Amino acid sequence: MSDRAQFVLGSVMLALAIGLLVGSVVLPPAAQGAGAGTEGRGFRYGLVTGVHGNAQQSETVYVIDDSNELIMIYEYNPRSRDLVARNAQDMRAEAARLIKLRGHEPKE
Repeated sequence: MSDRAQFVLGSVMLALAIGLLVGSVVLPPAAQGAGAGTEGRGFRYGLVTGVHGNAQQSETVYVIDDSNELIMIYEYNPRSRDLVARNAQDMRAEAARLIKLRGHEPKE
């Protein structure tokens, strides 16, 4: 292989290595769970974002705690950057209530 071919190949490989380094280390990775109705998980918490809120241009954020079986509902307004707690429920109690309601449905 000639010196010129080695130089061109080395330059291309160096540009590729720098591109990978900048793309993975310097720039942050894409956010997970940012689309409507998608879910992102980390450790014991689940996060559901992308649901339109009650107020104009607000977003409802659901935080699910698997260890304590809790669901917490927040409303986020990006303009004022306010995060307001709306509700917190025990998932186990709600599931038990729904099972009881299912048992009382009239059978046809």
